[in-house]
Amino acid sequence: MPMCDLYIPEGAFAGDVESKLVKRVSDLLVEHEMRRIVDLVEDASLVRASLERAASIAWMFVHRTDTYVAGQLSGPGTAMGPVYKFVISIPEGQIDGEFVPAINRDIMAAVHEAEDGRWPRLGARVWVHVHEILDGRWGAGGQPKSLEDIVNFVAPGYGKRAVDRWNERLDTEAVALVTRGQRSAAEA
Repeated sequence: MPMCDLYIPEGAFAGDVESKLVKRVSDLLVEHEMRRIVDLVEDASLVRASLERAASIAWMFVHRTDTYVAGQLSGPGTAMGPVYKFVISIPEGQIDGEFVPAINRDIMAAVHEAEDGRWPRLGARVWVHVHEILDGRWGAGGQPKSLEDIVNFVAPGYGKRAVDRWNERLDTEAVALVTRGQRSAAEA
């Protein structure tokens, strides 16, 4: 399931606004990643338990950092305002064409709501990086975990289906790549 390193400057948010933002980002990541698990589940009653299990391993790490843009310090006390970076780690095989655009859009909306118009040009100050962790390179409890292991934790018994779907996608992408290569070679 997702993990996220949130780089938020000290003092960017007053009161409990930051904790609400972190919770919202966590919920968004679970929601978007669960979309890739829910479509595997035949019994809708399993979805609620899966959401709870997914949320239990959606960890958010808030980092305090000074950020410089073009050599100038940015942050809550500057005209530019704070700069944010969200580095999301997802198990390989769980990202599809919808995940990255959707999570970028939704994190931007969450930060917009949290800032409540305090600084200009939000779009230039929010960065979202999504990284797939290679299958078998995700570790927990002192052991490497595969996509099948992770999906089975969230939705017991559905890990193999997730791997099969991933393999089908890889096969489709490989065929498309070979076809493109053959077309390019024929045109040359």
